[in-house]
Amino acid sequence: IGMACLRDASTDHIIHLIDQPITIGRSNLPCPHSKLSREHVTLSLSTDGNLLMVKQLGINPSIIKKMNEGGFEEFVLKKDATIEMNHGDLLFLLPIFESPYRFEAASMPPSSPKKRAAADMPISEELPPMPLLMDHPESPTMRRIRQKSTPVLQGRSKQFVSQI
Repeated sequence: IGMACLRDASTDHIIHLIDQPITIGRSNLPCPHSKLSREHVTLSLSTDGNLLMVKQLGINPSIIKKMNEGGFEEFVLKKDATIEMNHGDLLFLLPIFESPYRFEAASMPPSSPKKRAAADMPISEELPPMPLLMDHPESPTMRRIRQKSTPVLQGRSKQFVSQI
């Protein structure tokens, strides 16, 4: 079993994940952007190292792109929201950032060959430009959120995209 980490696509900056929650932000990342909070998100790794819980602390949202069979589903993480990341999912600490961190699990969880191949592709080959998003109360993402007992995830699905 390897070590779980978040890897920046453009700089190869690596955040090694440990069995204790860690908080990252402007105070400990090589990013002086003023919109990035000093304590922006808390990262908590599962005991097997294959799931990462991300809790948004900062007022400015982060974007999570979760991989699925058809590509990526995008979620906007607002203050105090939490989301689970799997191997290959992407974390944009701010919506304006073009380079995400990719979650690399400690061991590759079982999944379809197509999903495994997508998780290991270079990020630049798989990401479309980030669209302008709008909430839609009847989106599949919003329905799933309402069905779950934890009201912490505020998602926006790529299925309801408005382009200007």
